[in-house]
Amino acid sequence: MTLANFDDDPMAEVVVGAMIFDHDGRLIWDAGTNGSGANFGTNSGYSGGIAVVADLDADGTPELISGRNAYQVAWTPASTGVLASATVTPFWVAAGNDGYPAVADLDGDGTPEVVLVASRQVILLNGQTGDLWCVAAGQCSTPLNIPGGASTNRGGPPTIADFDGDGRAEIGVAGGFSYSVYDVYRPGEDLVYPNGDPAPAPGALYVRWSSTTQDTSSNSTGSSVFDFEGDGAAEVVYADECFLRVYSGTNGVLQLQEPSTSATIHEYPLVVDADGDGNSEILLVANDAGAAGNCGAGVPTRRGLFMYGDTNDAWVPTRRVWTQHAYHVTNASSAGNVPLDELPNWLQPRLNNARQNVQGDGVFNAPDVAVDLSVGLASCPDTHQLRARHQPGRAGRVHGGAGPLRAHHGRHGHALGHGGHHHAALAGPVRGGHVRRARARGRPRLSRHRGLRRRGRRRRRRQRVRREQQRERGLRGALRLLRVTHGAPM
Repeated sequence: MTLANFDDDPMAEVVVGAMIFDHDGRLIWDAGTNGSGANFGTNSGYSGGIAVVADLDADGTPELISGRNAYQVAWTPASTGVLASATVTPFWVAAGNDGYPAVADLDGDGTPEVVLVASRQVILLNGQTGDLWCVAAGQCSTPLNIPGGASTNRGGPPTIADFDGDGRAEIGVAGGFSYSVYDVYRPGEDLVYPNGDPAPAPGALYVRWSSTTQDTSSNSTGSSVFDFEGDGAAEVVYADECFLRVYSGTNGVLQLQEPSTSATIHEYPLVVDADGDGNSEILLVANDAGAAGNCGAGVPTRRGLFMYGDTNDAWVPTRRVWTQHAYHVTNASSAGNVPLDELPNWLQPRLNNARQNVQGDGVFNAPDVAVDLSVGLASCPDTHQLRARHQPGRAGRVHGGAGPLRAHHGRHGHALGHGGHHHAALAGPVRGGHVRRARARGRPRLSRHRGLRRRGRRRRRRQRVRREQQRERGLRGALRLLRVTHGAPM
């Protein structure tokens, strides 16, 4: 079910596959007959679609993308004695199989593309025509098979985010045997792909990294993305039949693994401020259907809704809403309502994503430290030094991120930690005659002098290397099971 607004009132319409219902539940349009429109978007025989609503042609009116079909919707509001209605016409039909769509701008030109996961393939479509997407003339993508084989590997709804920190969108998809992040060979792309894979051609879709998982139940689960530390490196949150896992978005290194059983359908973990404490939590559903056979005796079975948080409440803040399967930030207000006129997600700063939540007013808003410092220089000495201290924050305070990621075995698995830090800021000469202002972000700029700048750059490089090494060693702290609903913990 997808929530959107096609008319001029604040109440949302409901989209199920290629069907539209008014806010009162009245059927407005069905692309099929007798309710069969609900099956548009079915992936490889697994009934039921997960539609997306987005303004593909920039005419100010959103289109409905059920999968390989896109429709234009012209709404006629209700008048005296006449109920509301809609005229729905085909916008395009893509060749090939049906499946799960998502929308993002893959080449940064301001126009959206459609990512389609259909019958064990990831497909990139031109959002305005439905044709295979081309990054440039003669550099066109072709459908790419999901790693793991031809059977029980249909693929789940795509997640879109900047996984590798290059400022461009990548794609995450779960199959029956792997979770993989896909990249596109665009101009200036830093090519990273698994050993043994052929080098991609310009314009091609290729696997950036892939990690073994297990989902032979539905092989159509989704995933979410979140930067728990606020350091600009997003993590992938995914659950298969036997485990909840968190991966580094950059290289797929496993950061967290927690036993959790499910005979899967379309579900995926959510990252949201579920208890209103100003920190993010993970919400996860579990069930014990077939768990003993799927996972073996080494994985305890469980069922219910589980909420996890960091032991020290150090995960950075996020929104308190995640309203639908096709969530992409701009389709929900902070109160959880559907906007009357939704902004194009792909044009908003730090968005251009799908199934990724944000932190405050942006995707990465928790640097190591962000402080404005000012010095009045009346009767000041020739040199001066300021020191800045930051501590773990809560909602409404400065959040400094959770520190490096390290593995720690606790009762409930692994998680992120947090610590306070001291940094020297503005060490060096202070110019007279006016007020100097500096912004410390991570390691601050220490001086205008060339030698100190070089040393600062070297320190920042060493710091980046250390962070990456620490990140590859896993998560720090202890994951805390906060709440269980209608179930039992392990």
